[in-house]
Amino acid sequence: MKIQIVYFLVITGIFFSSCGKKSNTVSLNSDYAYFPVNVGHEIIYDVDSIYKSDFTHHTDTFHFQIKELIESTFTDNEGRQTLRLERYKRLNETHPWEIYKVWTANLTSTNAEKKEDNINFIKLVFSIALNKKWNGNAKNDLDDLEYKYSSANVKEQFNGFIFDSTLTVLQNDFDDTFTKKDFEVEKYSTGVGMFYKEKFIGQYKYPVDSLDPYSTYVSYKEKLIAFNN
Repeated sequence: MKIQIVYFLVITGIFFSSCGKKSNTVSLNSDYAYFPVNVGHEIIYDVDSIYKSDFTHHTDTFHFQIKELIESTFTDNEGRQTLRLERYKRLNETHPWEIYKVWTANLTSTNAEKKEDNINFIKLVFSIALNKKWNGNAKNDLDDLEYKYSSANVKEQFNGFIFDSTLTVLQNDFDDTFTKKDFEVEKYSTGVGMFYKEKFIGQYKYPVDSLDPYSTYVSYKEKLIAFNN
């Protein structure tokens, strides 16, 4: 499978293009290639969401698919060229896509930002280096949260894909067996963008129960199944 790629990388606020061909083995040499910005780029995820309620003591499991499309660009109120990201949802391949959210994103010479549900997060910072840290909430009103590159520029196989260059952003890793566990991570590949996301927030039981440790929790995962540039 060969797909034509067109990239627009931002240096000092200006997009420029770089072209190439790829199969599901991806190799692109640029920090900015971890965050595609070309209009028409789309990526599809399988999503698994699990919720355990402390009130009902029931565990509910949801499975669906999400498609994220870079639909167009526009100039924001800071004068920056901004991506319009349309988010579509469906139960499975037999159902039609339905748009349900619109997000935005910006790629600059120093970072990659994404506004999700009107909250702006600094997803990546440049240049990329192992163990490099930054405040992912620096551009919103939430408490400071230290992000870190826990892996950088490494080859990885994932869900049938072979990626020559990937990185892992550890967004949260708090675990206190007497209170709660918070874990968040995103993984990126050059030419693709984010191919895996995991978020877990759990409240531990007291007294501790090793067989069923959480009184309530939310588990959410997005896994790449297809992409097109």
